[in-house]
Amino acid sequence: MNQEGNEIRLWFFIPLVILNALMLFISVFLFFLLIKSKAFNNYQCYNIIILSLVILLDCVVRIIPFSDKDDNNLSIWEYMQASLLTFFDKAIIAAITTQTILFYLGVIHTKKYYDNDSKAFYISFVINIVICLVLTILYISVGIHQAHHRLYFYCESSQYKKILDPIFNSVYLVPNFYCSLILIMYLFGKLKEVKKGLTEDADYGHHFKRILILAFLNFTIFLESYLIIFEILEGEKADILYLSTLLLISLFNCGNKIVTKETMKICCKKKYKERYGDDDKSEEGDEKNDKLVHKRTYSL
Repeated sequence: MNQEGNEIRLWFFIPLVILNALMLFISVFLFFLLIKSKAFNNYQCYNIIILSLVILLDCVVRIIPFSDKDDNNLSIWEYMQASLLTFFDKAIIAAITTQTILFYLGVIHTKKYYDNDSKAFYISFVINIVICLVLTILYISVGIHQAHHRLYFYCESSQYKKILDPIFNSVYLVPNFYCSLILIMYLFGKLKEVKKGLTEDADYGHHFKRILILAFLNFTIFLESYLIIFEILEGEKADILYLSTLLLISLFNCGNKIVTKETMKICCKKKYKERYGDDDKSEEGDEKNDKLVHKRTYSL
């Protein structure tokens, strides 16, 4: 590899390691909270943790070194690396759409959703795995190539991929857009009702802002994905931009109320008691008195 190639590799590798380190911290932190806190025992939180884990693994696989050979014989690891990266990139799109759909069902169809939340989660999980796996097998069967000055292996850009990728993105974009739009309209309507004194405020302003941010981040990742598919965004800069957006999504998921509250409960017990008091008992009372409102807003 020539000197220019080494410089480009270093320019790409350093920020990638930094992004990967941040992803690792976020994922480990979320897993720690999941183990320590019962408040994470709901399927919306499970999906957020799955998304964080997929993003983490996607970053890790990109920077694991592979055999740097000059011949045309590809190793099993190189095929494995290409397969995993292809699968993870699809799984990220699927997971962020599932997150939006679960929010939509929990808010708009609250009672029906929480009577069937496990079914909704597992059905969507299985469907996502099957779709991503089938596409990965199809893409890898065509071939793989060395991306960005031999930094990592990825699936070959075949005619199948050029046709199926836009279809895949569109299939997930449509429900993502629909659910986000309905959520924004619903919460905006609730804010108007609160101002008129027609309904009690369930912190709708906070949830409205978070849904707006989530919708913006989701559509940003879809836009970047389309730009990469149609080769408008290429090379190392495309990867850095794409991974930076994924980092923002991970940080957004770490900034929800349940994560903030449980972090304070575990790490700053004194401050937690000053703000919430003996919150375990009060939460039990809240769930009994207003279970539906508590559930549909708690994970946001």
